[in-house]
Amino acid sequence: PWGYDEADYLDLPTQVKLDKSFTITHIGLLGEDRIPYNLIDVLQELCDENLQFKNDLKIELFGTVNFKMIDYINSKGLESNLSVKGQIPRKEALRKISTSQLLLLLLNKADNAKGRIPGKLFEYLYIKRPILTLGVGESDVQQILKETNSGEYYTYEAINSLKKSVIRRYQLFKDNDVVLQSTNMTHFDIKFLTEKISQLLNGIIK
Repeated sequence: PWGYDEADYLDLPTQVKLDKSFTITHIGLLGEDRIPYNLIDVLQELCDENLQFKNDLKIELFGTVNFKMIDYINSKGLESNLSVKGQIPRKEALRKISTSQLLLLLLNKADNAKGRIPGKLFEYLYIKRPILTLGVGESDVQQILKETNSGEYYTYEAINSLKKSVIRRYQLFKDNDVVLQSTNMTHFDIKFLTEKISQLLNGIIK
């Protein structure tokens, strides 16, 4: 895997003040093959069922976002809950996700996505905010989330599980539970990974 570099995060404040809204944040490219239609439906249902949830909910999208994603969110009556910021500097993006209540990681809806591990995952891991990941089935990302206790993984079709997960995270938000996620992640430090590659290369040339 790629891993994270601690040097990228030196400018982040040591004391983070989380958003007062229940923010669900995605950064980076969001293409048509990763639009979480069922998750959006779940958010709409929860807004219809609970006015306080609708008042608290904020969906933040940073980076290049497919217009169908925006149109679908708006079609569900969530336009007032949506914030689309476009491209922003990477350091600003890292500061933003460090204050978010829930980070969204969307994997490609493709049969060969099992072994794809986006670099964004490691940024999320280092920030230690809870991660909600959607994929098409079992994947290496799912295993990493489990190893590091950094979030939850569901298929795009798992409507009931998604709804329960969002409700659980929202309740933690209302209870002011700000326990950081991610443990056992030092083996994704790029220094550790580079040393591991070095050892493998040394083994080859002996």
